[in-house]
Amino acid sequence: MATNGTDITHVTIDDDEDEDDQEVKLTADECQKLVEEFVALTQTDEALAQFYLQDRQWDVNRSVNDYLDQLATASGSGSTGDQNNSRKRHAIADEVVVSSDDNDVDNDNSNDCDIVFDTKNTKTLKTSDKSTEEEENQEVVTDIKDLRFICWNIDGIDEKNLRLRTEAVCKFIRNEKAFIVFLQEVNQTAESILRQQLPDYELLTGDSQIVDYYTATLIHKKSIKLDTNEIIPFHDSMMGRNLLKTKISIGNKSVYLLNTHLESTKDFADIRVQQLRRVFKLMTELDQQSTVIFGGDLNLRDNEVAKCGIPHKVYDVWIKTGARKELEYTWDMTRNDNLQFMGAKYKPRLRFDRIYVRPSTVAAAAPEVEAIRFGLIGLERLKPHVCFPSDHWGLTVHFKIK
Repeated sequence: MATNGTDITHVTIDDDEDEDDQEVKLTADECQKLVEEFVALTQTDEALAQFYLQDRQWDVNRSVNDYLDQLATASGSGSTGDQNNSRKRHAIADEVVVSSDDNDVDNDNSNDCDIVFDTKNTKTLKTSDKSTEEEENQEVVTDIKDLRFICWNIDGIDEKNLRLRTEAVCKFIRNEKAFIVFLQEVNQTAESILRQQLPDYELLTGDSQIVDYYTATLIHKKSIKLDTNEIIPFHDSMMGRNLLKTKISIGNKSVYLLNTHLESTKDFADIRVQQLRRVFKLMTELDQQSTVIFGGDLNLRDNEVAKCGIPHKVYDVWIKTGARKELEYTWDMTRNDNLQFMGAKYKPRLRFDRIYVRPSTVAAAAPEVEAIRFGLIGLERLKPHVCFPSDHWGLTVHFKIK
């Protein structure tokens, strides 16, 4: 809907701890400034900033104070830590400048936060065509020390704004300078865009004969050597799911890539657990001198992982890198409204997308390939349709190469 030439979108924010929810109207530029302000004050990152600000009506003071309180609680700080945090709060209070007017806040006990996008002043993520400059500046790395990895269900099933959303995914891949990408829910339209806009990548698909969407693994042609690739079917799948198994070489290091989209919905939990067991078993059986990276939209619930059991020496990347709460939920309907459930009584948030690693046994002292950083991408809305790139957040991982 439009008001005085300004586009408006409604974002519902659930805050169980605050009964006096407010309706906040901010431009996209103002929201970004608040994110950057939180980052500067806390020395954290934008994912954490958005997590705190969105759940606290974009109040920087409150968000930073809550962050410091939780930080102190988590670290079990004593009086010295409390005094340090108190000094930080006073310093922050002097520095914080809220971008919106008091008139922009309407205390009507509403659960809606209206973010107003001013078409004249809003920063946009342009996704039309890959620029020549980006192509020319594409990094060529032969001695990789920081292996950048993305895993993302791009929701090719939803035809709405598919070109805009897929082009945004391509832009993220280029901007992140990813060497390896796992995608799920790719269809022929999305694949065509990916091939056109990402010519520096080898694109391998787990094309399904049953449904019209599938997985895709992308590897950077100039930096990584493709050794083998095969599709391993899940014969028990009712949804045409399979496992895309790719062996690559990064310098003299051997790595297996296992990209999949496990069975969806609660009704197929038993089949999903069996599929997970099969992949975990494969991880343990593959060449011990190779690193194995397994990930995708696994549709998992924690009790299903517990039922299956994570194999010895295999780790969950999110847990290994600190299990940060703001990075936990990859399918979060409290923050992402691309998908709407009519009549739903609550908005689910789940960690469907996961990455597991089995290190090689080549170096006993330290892994050859080790996950050191985990993050989320796709958290900002795209213009002009005011949607997210997908109903899932994308996962990014930085692996340290020894």
